[in-house]
Amino acid sequence: MPSTERPFTTTAVHEPDATLFAALELSLSRWVVVASAPCESKVSKHTLPACDGPALLALLEELRRRAERRSRRAVTVVTIQEAGRDGFWLHRLLEANGVRSHVADPASVAVSRRSRRAKTDRIDAEAMLRTLMAWSRGERQVCSMVRPPSR
Repeated sequence: MPSTERPFTTTAVHEPDATLFAALELSLSRWVVVASAPCESKVSKHTLPACDGPALLALLEELRRRAERRSRRAVTVVTIQEAGRDGFWLHRLLEANGVRSHVADPASVAVSRRSRRAKTDRIDAEAMLRTLMAWSRGERQVCSMVRPPSR
């Protein structure tokens, strides 16, 4: 009589990386930071004075710590900003402080051409956040990333 027992097998469960995604919308007077944390359904919006690198690092660190408490695992911080008048000093600052930073070509980021669209820093930052998340999933057609020059 054949055995009715099934052989024991294991299935690997792959948990997605715990990643805090943040998009930076940089202007002359202020920076808008929109972030999406693991275990959160809503994005958070933060406003900082323009060119305040230490304040940005402190904000990202606080968001990372909060996400680690909620997800109970290590969280990687990944940011995106458009290449522009600020040059690449911010990218270098973020990378030097353990943040994975991406710089996007602003002409390559898709925008809706169906009708006139509202243009605010928050809307632009949220679009950049969606672009970064798609890029991180492997959707390379969503934009072109710029390779920052060495110093």
